[in-house]
Amino acid sequence: MKARFGRSGNGYAYRTADSYISWILMAAHGYSVNVIHPEDNGEAQELSETADILPAFSPDEVSALAERFRERFSFVYPGAGQNIPAKLSVSELYPEVLDDYADAAKYSPDGADRMKMPAFVSEASAAAADIGTATHQFMQFCDFGLLGGNGVDSEIVRLTSRGFIDAHTASLADRAAITRFTETPLFPALRDAEFIRRELRFNIRLPAGMFTADPLMRAALSDETVLVQGIMDCVFTDGNGKLTVLDYKTDRIPYELRHDRCAAREYIINRHIGQLSYYRLACREMMQRDVDRVLIYSFSLSEAIEIPKERFTEA
Repeated sequence: MKARFGRSGNGYAYRTADSYISWILMAAHGYSVNVIHPEDNGEAQELSETADILPAFSPDEVSALAERFRERFSFVYPGAGQNIPAKLSVSELYPEVLDDYADAAKYSPDGADRMKMPAFVSEASAAAADIGTATHQFMQFCDFGLLGGNGVDSEIVRLTSRGFIDAHTASLADRAAITRFTETPLFPALRDAEFIRRELRFNIRLPAGMFTADPLMRAALSDETVLVQGIMDCVFTDGNGKLTVLDYKTDRIPYELRHDRCAAREYIINRHIGQLSYYRLACREMMQRDVDRVLIYSFSLSEAIEIPKERFTEA
């Protein structure tokens, strides 16, 4: 048996209803009630002029129900108003990122006021960025054994012929920088690694309090976490079993630092230590062991820079 509601028996209202609650509300507002029995071949029979289906409530019951509605509709979820993003990529992270999110919320609830760099400003560095991206892609797919044995040109031809990189990427990859990479002490460690993973994706939850300098906000977020997503360039263990996080960087060294190698190393570390600290945490969580080394390979310096453990301040 099916119940249907409609005015004057035309059936339009009940045919267009999208839920049972719609039928109930129609009846509550004085629509006629029709009941269809299977044996009636789909013909509706009107049983009453109006549907009196609402129960009678006493004034005390009405007050109690009203209070219950007020309580339920005024509920505030924990953390509401904190403007905490559900997830962040590692490239967006720095120690005060949630403070900036909170400031942005004062002007735009969805953070729409956070502006990106205009295209005309970034176009000047597009060529260098494209070369860096192409070099990264080569490092992602190359076979270190074949690279060391046959050279960069041969490996680029192999990767292009097998569809790992396209011709445009092949033309942009910095062959001289890659050749210098094969001449560093890092290269044989990678070639002979016992365990190696490249482009290792991760999703981990980190305490939200890590990303604010405000003591009050840190206390309010003591039970909150943020989902952090990222991709590590390379994770490997060497012949001694040391677990290493490696990140490739193609940054250009500022002109005033090019003749001061120590200052250039410090520039690279300071610029990327935040990102690498999150990689270190992610790797430790995924591998269930301590990370022995965190390295930045700078293509500009042609050198692997180890970040001292004492520079990391996270738990």
